[in-house]
Amino acid sequence: MRVDGFEPLHIHLHGPSGSGKNALLCKLAQLLKKDLYKLNGDEDLKADDTSLSITQLVDKTLGYIASPLLAAMLRGGIFFFDEIDKAPPTALAPLSSVLDDHRTLSSRIAPLKVKAHEEFLFCAALNNTDLLPKYIASRLNPSILVDFPSISELKEILESRFHHVDYRQTETFLSEYSEEKISLNDAIKTLEYAYKLGVTKPKKRLTKKEIRECLRKARNKKEYQEENVIKRERPYESEFTHLLHN
Repeated sequence: MRVDGFEPLHIHLHGPSGSGKNALLCKLAQLLKKDLYKLNGDEDLKADDTSLSITQLVDKTLGYIASPLLAAMLRGGIFFFDEIDKAPPTALAPLSSVLDDHRTLSSRIAPLKVKAHEEFLFCAALNNTDLLPKYIASRLNPSILVDFPSISELKEILESRFHHVDYRQTETFLSEYSEEKISLNDAIKTLEYAYKLGVTKPKKRLTKKEIRECLRKARNKKEYQEENVIKRERPYESEFTHLLHN
């Protein structure tokens, strides 16, 4: 999004795994009412995965598939490159022209050079800043640390959110996990599930031992998963026909 005529900044989020970088970007997309396109970095990523690739369509013809980055550039959405530090340099090469003043993306398999929509936003997240190539790091500004909340911050948030719940559950949770790094999302889901376990008990008021048992079961539960609000749709060749023939 342009501000006072300046090009959008390319945001760089860094911090420990589970600190809430994904959740922050999802919230940003909701606030700005923008589609969010995500690409996860890994060692098998190729340059085509960040630009344009070819696939065989149902009618046996070949078609082009846009990467999440290309789709976001065309549609003016937010592109989120998660764990960018895990991607090999060859996969990151197309980003050099995306992140400079040209704001363009080219493909080696098609005569295509796409200029980013003026509302296009780029954001990258990583856990280890030392692994990010310098030519990419120099183009990512500002750099924002997303860390775990302190115990006092966590206490304030949880007490506000769970004011209707037995206060001993929140106090016990904070006491049990005060030495453990825990994300706000995990803390909220743990207390939510612990509360659900507690209300199934025949007693109206749980003992401290029962509260600790509910919290232990909630922490060990693997069924909770963060709601996927990331738009994964990829435009197919029909959206690029006019580009390839111009």
